[in-house]
Amino acid sequence: MHPIPDVLKELADRIVAELWGDVPPWHTVLVNRYRPGKARLGLHQDRREDPAVLQLGSPVLTVSLGAACIFQLGGFRPEDEVQDVVLSSGDVFLFGGPSRLRFHGVRELLDHRPPFLDEHERISLTLRQVEPLGE
Repeated sequence: MHPIPDVLKELADRIVAELWGDVPPWHTVLVNRYRPGKARLGLHQDRREDPAVLQLGSPVLTVSLGAACIFQLGGFRPEDEVQDVVLSSGDVFLFGGPSRLRFHGVRELLDHRPPFLDEHERISLTLRQVEPLGE
């Protein structure tokens, strides 16, 4: 496993400190690549982390790069109403606390992309704590 780059940890620390307060230890970064026509991540809950971390509601931070997408944020049950949020390149999405177990996903890519990219692709970098402190 590769370590999380310091520049990404520092960015996450600054954002979370300003918007959330307590900065968790970042154990992992999940990198997702979304391509046109295949860009989808169904509604789901993140339940693979240690139950103690989920109980704490440690924040999850996603940094969006490339094409814009429609991010979906639902409730605590699959049948709850879903809110669509457009995430553009450079946007961050932070959630945690009681919202940590809300259903969420990516519905589709939009045709909006920064001019420096040749492809209509999106990369998301999602940082999270997966183990309790001291373990």
